[in-house]
Amino acid sequence: MNSLGAPYERIFRALMDSYCDAWNREDVDAILDVYQVPSFTYKEGKLHTFVDLDSRREYVADFIEVNRKEGPATWEIVSFAATHLGRNGALITTRWVFRRPDSSVVWDFVDSYLLCRFEGGWKFLVRTLHD
Repeated sequence: MNSLGAPYERIFRALMDSYCDAWNREDVDAILDVYQVPSFTYKEGKLHTFVDLDSRREYVADFIEVNRKEGPATWEIVSFAATHLGRNGALITTRWVFRRPDSSVVWDFVDSYLLCRFEGGWKFLVRTLHD
C-alpha cells in the first residue's frame, strides 16, 4: 500500500470536503450520492447493510435528526489521510468533530471509508466508525 500522489489526495480531499458540506447543509441527496448501493457501515460493533437507496436514506435521515437534537453545531474534518489500494480502490481516514458555535465539542471520532471506482466515479463501499 502506498500513499496517494498529490492529484489523488486533492481529489479525495475535495470529495470528503463536499461530503462534510452536505452533512452541514443536511442535504440527504448529496450525502447519498457518495455511497455505492449496496454498502455497509460498521458502527459500535454492528454491521449495517444497505441493500437499496431507501435503507441508506433512512439511516442518513435518522442521523440528521440526532444531529439536530444536539442543537446548532457543524461538522468539520480535523485530520485526513488517504492510502492507495490499487487502481480502483483507496482507504480514506478522517477525524470528525461536531462543534457548537461556542466551540464546545459534541462528538469527536475517527472514520475510515473504503472507496472503490465505479462507472459513476469514486463511491464509499464501506464506512467504519472507530470507537
